[in-house]
Amino acid sequence: MKIRSINIRIMKHRKNRAAAFLFIAIFIGLIGSLVAFFLINKDSKEEEKLYSGYISFNNETLALDEFEFITFEDKERMKELNLTDEYMPNGYYIYNESEELSYFEINNETEFTFFDLGNLFVKEGDDKKYTTTDKEEFRQFLYSSDDVPRRTPFWIKVRGNTVLSVTEQFVP
Repeated sequence: MKIRSINIRIMKHRKNRAAAFLFIAIFIGLIGSLVAFFLINKDSKEEEKLYSGYISFNNETLALDEFEFITFEDKERMKELNLTDEYMPNGYYIYNESEELSYFEINNETEFTFFDLGNLFVKEGDDKKYTTTDKEEFRQFLYSSDDVPRRTPFWIKVRGNTVLSVTEQFVP
């Protein structure tokens, strides 16, 4: 009877130890998963910002001369700047308080959208709005045949210091 009692205690002790090891393994796995999740999603938690401005770029850097793109819908801002309809014959006003540049990183996932009116990448008669992730195609559009970038407004979506997208603002 004494041997049986000892065997039962040993079995209970082994069951408790196995349960403890299982609990620890699950806990470590959960902590590891949470750490991996936060490390992977660290960039996605950074807030996306949208800028408007004139741009230029070389290699992996985009330079932005930020301005405010004001339309007739921006009644409050028009009032603050004393703008009237005469200042906005095409329905917009570009308020560029400073020509200070901000710099952002471009990568191979940056998406460029522009109006290819010169048919560099679209065929005659096709939709002129063109989207690409090819930096060289965008460079050809932006710089045409000279070293000076087009003076056309763009919307730049940024997360952290990385450009997610560059979209030309069509202006008449």
